[in-house]
Amino acid sequence: MERRLSIEADVQDLDRLSLEELLRTTEKVVVVEFYLTNCPTCQQLASTLEELSRELKEEAVFTKVNAEENLDLALQRGVMVTPTIQLFCGQRFLGEIVGDTNATIIRNTVRDVIRHRSCPSPGGRIDYEPDGYG
Repeated sequence: MERRLSIEADVQDLDRLSLEELLRTTEKVVVVEFYLTNCPTCQQLASTLEELSRELKEEAVFTKVNAEENLDLALQRGVMVTPTIQLFCGQRFLGEIVGDTNATIIRNTVRDVIRHRSCPSPGGRIDYEPDGYG
């Protein structure tokens, strides 16, 4: 069952097909949180991601993927812990934040990616390491 992208939600809940479509079609940085519904850290992070999604909406798209319902995608992406936040530019994976974190680190890491915004071609080199320190 394919999920349609919702224009009402700030942080969109996606599955494999809708994530692939988004990565193919957007020019914005894509932030993907892999979460579990029974993960307390994921629940605490939800409001932070909603706030950042509104703050950075012109340059980034914030999404989430239920790792239990989309286990094949989570395993394909190397997700072993929730929450795991992965960052993409085009279809290119740029980095991730794994486990408990805070709004400042997420905000600074996403801003690093936006600032450098050099979405390399497949096989191209990334000239920086998003580190969350701004």
